[in-house]
Parts: sequence; C-alpha cells; structure tokens
Amino acid sequence: FEIDKFIFHIIDNTREFLINIFISIFISILTILIMAIIEYYYEKRKCLEEFYIRAYMIFEKLQHFNMLNYKSQVEFLRQLQNIDFKEFDNSFYNIHFFRKTNYLEEIQKEIFVPIWSIKTFLNENYSNIENYYNKGAKYDEIKIDNLMKDIISKFESICDSETINNIKYSLDNLSQKIYGNKKGDF
Repeated sequence: FEIDKFIFHIIDNTREFLINIFISIFISILTILIMAIIEYYYEKRKCLEEFYIRAYMIFEKLQHFNMLNYKSQVEFLRQLQNIDFKEFDNSFYNIHFFRKTNYLEEIQKEIFVPIWSIKTFLNENYSNIENYYNKGAKYDEIKIDNLMKDIISKFESICDSETINNIKYSLDNLSQKIYGNKKGDF
C-alpha cells in the first residue's frame, strides 16, 4: 500500500517535471524564432540603409558635374575615379541576400545600373583621364585635349540631367521606404 503511494508520487512529480521541461523548451524555441525574425528584418533594413548611404554619396558628387567648366570637369572625373565603388557594389549585392525585397528591381534599374555604368565608363577611360591630367608623353597636347573633350561628351550623355533626376527620385523613394511614412516591406 505504501509502495503504491510512493510510486504514484514519483510518477506525478516526474510528469510535472517533464511538463515543465517541455514548456521551457517550447518557450525557448519560440523566443529564438521571434529573435531570428526580428534580426532578419533588422539586417534587411541595415543593408538597404547602407546601399542608400553609399548611393547618395555618389549621387551628391554626380549632380554637380554639369555645372562645372571644362577644366573642373576633367578634375571631377579624376576625383570620381577615387570613389570606392567596391563598397557601393557590395552594399547592392548584400540586398540580394534578402530576395523578398519587393522593390529590388526598381533599385537595380533606377539606381544601381546608372551608377554602375558611370563606374564602368570611368574604368574604361582611366588611362586617358590620367594622361590628360599628367599631359602624358605619348600624346601631343591638342590630341589629348580633343580626346578629353570626347570623354567628357560621352560622360555627359551617360550622366545627363534626366539620369541624375531619376537617381534622385529613386533615392528619395528608397529613403521614404527606409525612414519615412511610406510602408515598405520591412
């Protein structure tokens, strides 16, 4: 009789103990899941913010190009070559990690591609810009001046006011989605 009570007491206490363990495990899993979801959205926003900041820094420089005179434009192109486009590229590719960003195509089309084409243009013409700036020994001064005018003309066609306005509009939209009242998919 006493043994039955003792066994029943052990089983009852063990059952309560196991229930407490399962409840603790469930709560821990639920907490980890909630933290993971919050971290996902935090990292997603952080990637978008980083891209926005890098794109905006480049945009600020580009918007002044058409207001410069010829000599200043040449110096401007040389300074643009010193921008770290690698960080801009990396920040864009970090956004790709979050495939569910609804406006990724818009970001790519309206911001990344125009800035990437400017970067590509600068890379393709790096030696010519440096030769102009250093008045390289390979070319005579008239030839290199004409070459530089051609480079500036091509750059103006890539970085025209419509492109700059589109980048500005898209950056403003992105800023609204990150910081403003517009609902993004954060």
